[in-house]
Amino acid sequence: MKKYTFILEFKKGTYVKQVISSDIQNAKIVWFDSLKADEVFGMTDDLRNIFKKQLDNEYPALLDGMDSVCFSKLEEIIV
Repeated sequence: MKKYTFILEFKKGTYVKQVISSDIQNAKIVWFDSLKADEVFGMTDDLRNIFKKQLDNEYPALLDGMDSVCFSKLEEIIV
């Protein structure tokens, strides 16, 4: 098992969370499932569901020179 650090940029905030997982793809799922709409400024349950679908199609961007640190910037989608 390995520790992964995720950095999320959304609206006016930057959020950092660490998760333990066996691989990056599973870590992405564990990380996103741990995000609660009321803990992220401007996030709603509906937006969270849209972002989940968006994230399913993306591979987390590993930061150069960092071990197991990923960055995601979620763009708000108008529906």
